[in-house]
Amino acid sequence: CALPIFGACMAMLPGKPTWSRIALLAASIPVAVAANVARVTATGMLAAAGYAHWIDGAWHQIEGLLGVVLGLTMMSGVSWILDWLTVAPAEPSPKGAG
Repeated sequence: CALPIFGACMAMLPGKPTWSRIALLAASIPVAVAANVARVTATGMLAAAGYAHWIDGAWHQIEGLLGVVLGLTMMSGVSWILDWLTVAPAEPSPKGAG
């Protein structure tokens, strides 16, 4: 699956603390599982609703692509949350101020 590789690439971006890199890499596995569960569930729902022709061929490829897009969106959300939790170091005050 491409999502753990994408998570590893996101973890290598500069400016991220070590704990955030490890968390991104660790989060990529459950995110990949969740995206695939959503894809398989949607495929099953389409088949149960009488749209069995949508689970073959090009439509199946499109469903897979949408699953990857969902996973990438979730990984971006995890990265945003981790960035939000990261406290930026305080900038030193100029000499003579305060």
